[in-house]
Amino acid sequence: MIGSYQWSRLLHAIEIRIPFWKVCSYYHVGLFFNNFLPANVGGDLARVWDASRYAQNRSAALSTVLLDRMIGTVALAGLSLLTTLPAIDQFHLSLVYAALVGFFALSVSALWAVVNPAFLAAVERMLAAVGLGGLKPHLDTLSESLAAFRGQRRLLLSLLMVATVVQVMRIGVH
Repeated sequence: MIGSYQWSRLLHAIEIRIPFWKVCSYYHVGLFFNNFLPANVGGDLARVWDASRYAQNRSAALSTVLLDRMIGTVALAGLSLLTTLPAIDQFHLSLVYAALVGFFALSVSALWAVVNPAFLAAVERMLAAVGLGGLKPHLDTLSESLAAFRGQRRLLLSLLMVATVVQVMRIGVH
């Protein structure tokens, strides 16, 4: 339910109005598909599909799922840093911790990059260089959808706290 709340806040922030009970339903259908399809992508696609029924375009729905996933990754990476810190007294664990620091830095950088307009322009240039320039209109639409989150630092920080609670609960379940 808390994960559903997190996603509903992102949906609400970009004016996708879905009743909370439906957000919960779509979120849990996504969790179901994540259990059976590779790399948890199936559940994300299901959420994008369901939310896009209420959005002006699929890119808006995609932006909320993308940010939801990235905020959760930053929260999980931060938790891994905190919880493994007491165990780094041996050399091989120091290397693991260094890898976790790198993963955390990469996660935070990726989240920052997604809401930074220059990042998607750089991705478009790289894709054009390898012959995938046809994706530019789709990335432009996604960039427009993500623009709604650029000035909402307080929302993103509060959702990072919510995501931390969700990740702690998921760890407890497992």
